[in-house]
Parts: sequence; structure tokens; C-alpha cells
Amino acid sequence: MSRRKQNAKRSKPSDLASLESTAKKLQSLLTLPEWHGFMRSGYARGIREKILKIDYTTCRNIIDRVPLLSAIINTRVEQVKKFSKYVKPSEAEVGYEFYPSDPTKESTEKDQKVYYQLASFLDQTGLKYDSTREDDFADYLELVTRETLSIDQLATEMQRNRKGDVIAFWMLDAGTIKRVDPREYNMNVSSGIAAGIHGDVQVKPSPDTRFCQMVDGKIVNFYSDDDLIFDYKNKRTDLRFRGWGYSPVEQCIDMITTLLFGYNYLRDQLMRDRVPKGFIQVMGDVGREQLDAIREYWYAAMSGAGGTWNIPIVPSGKDGVGIDWKSIQTSNRDMEYHKMMMFISSIVAAVFNIDLAELGIKADDSTSLIGETGEPRIKASKDRGLAGLLAFIEQHVNKILRKVNDQYKFRFVGIEKTDEKAAADLRKLEVETRMTVNELREADGLEPLKDNYANIVLNPQAVQLYNSEQAQKQQEKQQKQQGMGGAGGFGQPGQPGEEGNNGQQQDMGEPEEGGAEVDWSKLFSKSLTSRSGRKVRVIIE
Repeated sequence: MSRRKQNAKRSKPSDLASLESTAKKLQSLLTLPEWHGFMRSGYARGIREKILKIDYTTCRNIIDRVPLLSAIINTRVEQVKKFSKYVKPSEAEVGYEFYPSDPTKESTEKDQKVYYQLASFLDQTGLKYDSTREDDFADYLELVTRETLSIDQLATEMQRNRKGDVIAFWMLDAGTIKRVDPREYNMNVSSGIAAGIHGDVQVKPSPDTRFCQMVDGKIVNFYSDDDLIFDYKNKRTDLRFRGWGYSPVEQCIDMITTLLFGYNYLRDQLMRDRVPKGFIQVMGDVGREQLDAIREYWYAAMSGAGGTWNIPIVPSGKDGVGIDWKSIQTSNRDMEYHKMMMFISSIVAAVFNIDLAELGIKADDSTSLIGETGEPRIKASKDRGLAGLLAFIEQHVNKILRKVNDQYKFRFVGIEKTDEKAAADLRKLEVETRMTVNELREADGLEPLKDNYANIVLNPQAVQLYNSEQAQKQQEKQQKQQGMGGAGGFGQPGQPGEEGNNGQQQDMGEPEEGGAEVDWSKLFSKSLTSRSGRKVRVIIE
């Protein structure tokens, strides 16, 4: 076979590559080592760190200091934890389910038994309960949600037995995980350069090493792709940042800092008793000692607990000497403090893909964007933020499941809880516009109805046209029946092709001239025979 025919045979759309060893090396450049924080010397040579505006510790500290960020993360955590329950196919509840990886395969009873085993594995985050692990699947979902929204970096270690089978999975502190380039890393373990200490056991890298855990500048463990699932939600193709996440905190750090300054400003007004802003103008011939006395008296009167609203009375001391207060700020509204804080809070919430209404915070300026009530805004917020977050967690859990059993996949169900009234209104609209009753029943797996109305779209105009058509058909049928009766029973010419006439005019027994009697029995025997061969008996009194 010629090379051209071989290439044509391989290029069929239905043929998939089966040998990874035949794959050619990627020619494009994905990362720039000089921009990725590669350590070029020492024992950590080849270890890559993310270049951050702020480090992971600072990200977490900011969340602790800004209540708005904690409210956003807590809201998403509680929403995601509702999906930690396994749901059977017959149950219409919020949770998760399994399905075959092969899209052409239907679930069987044997598959259902495997589903129960996989659900038990996820619920316990392992094959068996381990008190040292502590986390169940609900806790694991909480950790995944917090890490994603805080630093956008996940690290799940796969625990194996001696046979190499996965028996449990653990969530690690992803902020301590670093990437390792085996081409740059110094594998000379004998010199002690590339060895870290994990308790009393010395850990060593291998050619399959892709990650390491570094705590306080010391390497404590190495991981291969089989041992660790390193994941992140917000991916970028930028050569400087490829391979690392981009957390919402990092995306809006400037707005968060401004928001924090706003909190500090308000706190200072309440704690430091600086009200209002201005200065004291001393009039007359006053020496330094008198100025110091006025200053000390003012501080003593205006500071301390409850001193904010005291009215200081300062004696002048000399004739012609007085003081005058010059205010430079009449109120906080001069800088539109409230509107500015709401505007910044809205921007931060938008970066986190959540609406302030979902947090129970009323934003006056955005109330009329979607509707007067908060329900449409909350639903839009969940569709925008919660659905995307669940999709990311779903694919992360599938990476875990792939190492346990790659014949099945995981997915969340009940993301959009069905509103019965809305569903009924939608079906009513469908049956009046584009679907028949039997088509809707077929979609629900029900038997079709035998009534004629079930096979038409129940639109008023369509129903009217259908009724007119049925009435016309009924009228034509009645006219046809009347014509048949007249042709056979009362001396009218028969219809062509009817039984007994053969297209010819029947002898209706017309009386002869002179008043001869009519043979009625002969007449009725010929004319009152229907098409079906049945005869009609007529009694004349």
C-alpha cells in the first residue's frame, strides 16, 4: 500500500489515535521560564512558582478582613453543599448522579450497583471511613469552593494501596504546591541537593515528578500526575501565567483595597473621634504656652469614650484673644460615601459572578435592571455564577473518578429546580403553539390519547379551523347519505356504481297509462338495498 493511501486511511474521522508514543512533539511555546519564577540555582532548581500580585497568604487574609468577600464565599459554599447527596434516577432532587462514559450505552441494573459503590466512595472520600481524614463529600465540596474563590488553585492527592489502586483522596493546601520541570530539576540525590524531609523519611524525586509541596522554603514531598490532581478554574493562555489560576480576589484587588479603605475611614470616624474635619484659628497675641494649653484642653475634651459629642469650652485668657473653628468638611455625604461604597461592592460582586441581592444586600441603583422584585435577579445570579462553579467542580470530580473507574462519569442534577407553576404555564404555551397533546405525552413517556383533539395544536384559531373542517365533512356525509336514500327509495335515479344499478337507470316501476297498479314489493326489493347488502324493511300502513 502506498504512503498516500495509508495517510488517507488514517485520516478518516472515525479513526482515533491509539498510540501516544507516535505523537510528535508540540512545536509551539506555551510558557516562558524567565517569566514563571523558575528557580535557577540551589536545591530547588527547576521548581516553578506563580508570579503573583499578592501571595496566597495575603489573598486569604484579605478575605478575612473584608466581610463582603466572606459573605460571597459563604453563600456559594452553602449552595454547593446542597449537591453532596447521591440522587437515584427516579428521584427529582438536588444532588449528583453517575452515567456511562460511553454516550451510546444505557444504564443497566449492573451499572446501578456500581453507582452505589461510587457514591459510597465519594461520600466517605475513600473506600472506608477513616477518622483521620475527617472530611466527607460535603466537606470536600466546601473546601473546593473556598479554594477556588480564594486562590483559584486545587490540589487533591490520591492515596493508593500496595497494588496501586486508589482507596481515598485528600484535599491539600494548594498554596504550597509548586510545579516541577524534570528537565531542569537536579536529580542528583546522592549529593543531597534534591532531597526534602517528610517527617523522618527522606523523599526523593523521580523522572515522573511533576509537582512538589514546599512549606517554609523546604520541599516536603514530590508528586507525579498519578498521585496529584492539580486544577484551577480561570485559565489563561498568557505565556507568563499559563498553568496557574486567576482568582477573583486577584482580579479585583484594587477595588477590594479601595473598599477596605472605605471601611477603615468609617471605622476611624467611630473609634478615633475625629469629628468634624477642620482646624482652630487662634485670634490675638498668643504665646506658645497658651497654644499648648489650648491644644491639650481640646484633645482632652474631644477624645476618649463618649467624647465625640462633647462641646468644649475654651477660655480666652486675655482680652482680645479668642479661637474660631474652621470646618473643611461639613458631612460625609460631600464625597457620596454611601453611593461610592455600593458601587465598589457591586463591582467586586460582579467579578465573583454574584448579585448583591443574592446576599440580601439591597442595591438601590440596580433594582430596576431586571425586575421590581429580587427573585429574577437572584435566579440570574445563580445561572451566571453557581452553574459555572458547579460545572468546574463537576469536571474536577470526574478527574478523580477517572483514576478509580473510567467507565462512568459524574454530574450534578437539580441545578435548576423546576417550578411546577412555571412548568405548567410553559407546557400550556407549547400545546397552544407548536406541539400536540400526544406529542407532549410521548415526551413524558405516556401512551397517546385516541381522541382527535389530541392530535392537533390547541390554538384557538387552529381549533376553529379544525371544527369548521369537521363540520363540513359531517355535512357532506349527511348529504351523501340523503342522496343515497333518495336514489333507492323514492324513484330518483341511482348513483353510478351502486349495487343493483351498474350505472344504468333502474326501472322504478312507473305506472302505465290508464291507472295500472304499481307492484310495490318489486319496487322496494330493488331500491332499498344498501351498499353493504343489508335490506331495509318498510311498513306502510
